[in-house]
Amino acid sequence: MKLRFATVCSSNMNRSMEAHRVLQEAGFSVGSYGTGTRVRLPGKDGDDNSFEFGTPYEEMLEVLVTEDLGAYSKSGIIKMLERNKNIKRAPQRWQDDHGARFDIVFAFEERVFDAIVEDLQARGGTDYERVHVINLETTDSAEEAAKAAVDAEKLAKLLERDSDIDNNIQDIVEDFEKTSGRPLSHIVMYY
Repeated sequence: MKLRFATVCSSNMNRSMEAHRVLQEAGFSVGSYGTGTRVRLPGKDGDDNSFEFGTPYEEMLEVLVTEDLGAYSKSGIIKMLERNKNIKRAPQRWQDDHGARFDIVFAFEERVFDAIVEDLQARGGTDYERVHVINLETTDSAEEAAKAAVDAEKLAKLLERDSDIDNNIQDIVEDFEKTSGRPLSHIVMYY
């Protein structure tokens, strides 16, 4: 069965975009989002660079290159934005896209998982269309995002191969948690 996946972190920058890239390259149907109020990137003096969701990655890149190409190259922000602009135009906010429907939503942090669940509850679930929300707890670093993306791909393959996902997903998630060593949370929600 061809499943539709979403990957979600706070700013739709690092963890969700690395998983988006990996899943897309593996041939999965995938979208990515953030749940924060704004897109935040680390600044060079400890202050965040803050952008509105919907600001093109290219525009963010231009701002940071102008501000300090060396510092943002060294921190990996330039490389991350280059990757992101090759995947999609701009970061999207989960709570603002009520038209998109996914079978599986991967979150990469407990507070992001909670925000997704809260948003789905607020939508009311009146269409009775099931969605599985799974949290793969991941530290927000390039290295950990890369590891989590590989785990998301492995889990996506297991889920897509299953012929009765709604009845088997809890066992699949529990088995994957044991073999991967990554803490997972799972909840069934409705659109």
